[in-house]
Amino acid sequence: MKQSCEEKKYEAKLRREKEWYRHDTVQKGHWLNSRLFYSPKRHAASANFCRMQFVRRIQEVLEQHHLTDPRMLIAPTGSGYDLPYLLPLSRRIVGIDISAVALESIRDNSIEKHVGDIKHMDMFQEGEFDIVVMSQFFHHFLDFGFDEFVLEARRVLQSGGHFFSFEPSILHPFAAAAWCGKRIFGNVSGCVEDESPFCPQRLANALTRCGFVDVGFSATSYSHHCMPVPLARIINTVTRPLLRAPLLKHFAYYCVFYGRKSPS
Repeated sequence: MKQSCEEKKYEAKLRREKEWYRHDTVQKGHWLNSRLFYSPKRHAASANFCRMQFVRRIQEVLEQHHLTDPRMLIAPTGSGYDLPYLLPLSRRIVGIDISAVALESIRDNSIEKHVGDIKHMDMFQEGEFDIVVMSQFFHHFLDFGFDEFVLEARRVLQSGGHFFSFEPSILHPFAAAAWCGKRIFGNVSGCVEDESPFCPQRLANALTRCGFVDVGFSATSYSHHCMPVPLARIINTVTRPLLRAPLLKHFAYYCVFYGRKSPS
């Protein structure tokens, strides 16, 4: 059977995602990667704060629903950057990623790992998980829409199960500037070429469209990894009460999304 243009486009996309893990494409000598705009310390501090807010939201839901040691799927797992934050929440974590190279870099043997496509997670049964975490995935697949991935996540969730995602917003001023800069100066940061932040409401709408209930999102931070750490700490402290502000949350650096599979 001949492949459609969309199928060929999708397979090419998966190849690009796998290839990204094999090569460091960051232009380290470019002036935009100088200490004026980037440092590992700034990036680590920003990432830690955002992920801690992400985990707090998951913990909040676990407590509300009296869930202890839930069976959790991380899709995609990537190189395991989220694992140190998620492992304390459960001893029953399963990971899937399209890249075998990424999964091989995870040294923690407590996680069950699978190589596979998130759109077709045939190795998992319907209703197998209490929680599905799709962290920093959707901004890589803007050209393909979200529904098919969301529906597959919904399939593997048990009735009443919980969906979480963690994504950057294009409405944050620094993110918008970086998006414009990429088109002017090229891909100096070494991202996958077609990845991009997006408007948070887009994913919230997809969750609702695909049958999730209690759908919503909140900000994790209004700072940015380009900001000096002392300034970022001030912003994060001052804006902490505003993480769920109805309008302001759209302009976050990263947002955490939630949806619940309606009980059958």
